[in-house]
Amino acid sequence: MFRRVTCRQHQRKHRSKSGKCCIQGQILVPLLLEKADTEVLVLVSVKTKRRADTLAQYSGQLNFPAALIHGDRPQSGRERALSSFREGHTPILIAAAVAARGLDIPNANHVTNFDLSSDIEEYVHRIGRTGSMGQPGSETSFFSERHHNVVRDSVELLCESKQPVPPWFETRLTYSSGDSRRGKSDSSASKHRPNYESFDCR
Repeated sequence: MFRRVTCRQHQRKHRSKSGKCCIQGQILVPLLLEKADTEVLVLVSVKTKRRADTLAQYSGQLNFPAALIHGDRPQSGRERALSSFREGHTPILIAAAVAARGLDIPNANHVTNFDLSSDIEEYVHRIGRTGSMGQPGSETSFFSERHHNVVRDSVELLCESKQPVPPWFETRLTYSSGDSRRGKSDSSASKHRPNYESFDCR
């Protein structure tokens, strides 16, 4: 099950969308439609080069041409993609996570974590690409069961920034623990559940 969380600067709006992994691209389409008539530049972060190629092809088929960056593309191709994105000619940039590191993209208005990082520091680095230099920005992340290890840190980030925590996220926090609950009784598992009452977001 995937969740789509949209967070906006100053006032974050959380939305959830569920579906199988194979239809993640279809879940992304409404987001792109929201940005289609605006001047928003959308950076989409994916985990692998193959994933980037597939998503770029899918996006193009839906009349959302996207610039593409990953390690297998020649340097000249990556530079053209970046230039097209920065200048707004191609307002969607799909980048494999490794290739996206160190990129200078100061004018990205929206970051989409199509493949959410399992490392909270990398996640913070990714979303830091939007809303920089005092400009408003937003981010959307696809969350699935395999990302349970970043739930607690994500809630802490929301609380530290004085943003509301969506109810379904609190539910995931309740059931997330350092160890898998498989094979354990409910009473045993409950001993390892994080106490999210300690997160005072006021």
